[in-house]
Amino acid sequence: MDPIAELRSPLLGAVPGLRHGFVADARRAPGGLLRPRQVHGARVLPVEALAGDPQEADGALTRPGAPAVAVVTADCVPLLVADPAGRVAAAVHAGWRGLAAGIVERAVDAVRAVAGPGGLVAAVGPAAGPCCYETTEEIAERLDPGGRHRRRSRPGHALLDLAGVASDRLAARDIEVDRIGGCTICDTRWPSYRREGDRAGRLLAYVGFAARRAGEDAG
Repeated sequence: MDPIAELRSPLLGAVPGLRHGFVADARRAPGGLLRPRQVHGARVLPVEALAGDPQEADGALTRPGAPAVAVVTADCVPLLVADPAGRVAAAVHAGWRGLAAGIVERAVDAVRAVAGPGGLVAAVGPAAGPCCYETTEEIAERLDPGGRHRRRSRPGHALLDLAGVASDRLAARDIEVDRIGGCTICDTRWPSYRREGDRAGRLLAYVGFAARRAGEDAG
């Protein structure tokens, strides 16, 4: 298959001034991005907390006039959330531990604390898919109690759609979701820890805002 350099969401592309992307090789990402030190948790930090030594978090919030933020993944779910009016956006790393801990909900709360209670938009990028991602039945049932995104594979195990779980949680919070990209495990254009082990590279998901002209307002 032809290599993928970067994917963008048409939904996020309609947000005024927003710049974003899912980059297949993190080494080729735009410069000037700030990233947290990811720990598979549910902490979300503002961009100001990422200057200097990176702080532990799995979500980062930015706004117009501030640096863009990013997360890296290699099978976990990369997702970007934004206010349609272009006032705030977040980059989120959501593995199964982060999903279980509520990283999606905390990121949405952090964005709404700035944007207000209205609707938001989100893009869910390439991640380990239900064709390949096997986990224990206990974990699958914990993340997907309704069974919408899992199916039994062998005794004690299930195939799970992590991106589907994340997408449903966003939709449940009145967020319009654009799911782009496929399975990182079987689509070799994307890095995958499950497929490549320690040799795997990293996908980078970033979001930020273009510099505004003097006198221009987000609202």
